Amino acid sequence: MHLFFERTWGAELYLILSTLSYILFIIERLPFLKASGFKKSSFLIAGLLSLGNITILYMLSGFVENQMQDTLELPLFYCLGGSLILLVSSAYYYNFTLNSNRSLRFALMVTGFIIADVSACLAYYNDYEGLWYADRFFYAFSLGCLICFAIDSEGALREQEDIEMLKDRL
Repeated sequence: MHLFFERTWGAELYLILSTLSYILFIIERLPFLKASGFKKSSFLIAGLLSLGNITILYMLSGFVENQMQDTLELPLFYCLGGSLILLVSSAYYYNFTLNSNRSLRFALMVTGFIIADVSACLAYYNDYEGLWYADRFFYAFSLGCLICFAIDSEGALREQEDIEMLKDRL
């Protein structure tokens, strides 16, 4: 649906499918997040970053709200933003704790998807045509990072060992 974002039905399907995809990425990282445990300082930093992201999401919604074609788009926009905020928190906590090439690829993938989504929303709702280039570039970059993340079987094995060590440490 990313290719059809410029159409009304494509925008709605994109918002729905992207939200579901981001939720699946979060669910895929849950075993690691559960095994690593949480520190109070991590919660504080994640809370502050999430508060900043929520503020940015609210400000961004002000830019696009008047140009939305359907009443369903705004709630879907907030769902996508919320799922991205959770995904960012989980991706960077994952990278901070493991600090491996695989976790870095995951964090880069998430960052690319954020930039692509923000660029696509601004390009579509505010007719900033030049942002379509950034959108497509970062979307392709993120897909490349996702492929590298997915095919890194050695990294996945090391990650499983690390998860077991984290479980034993708790």
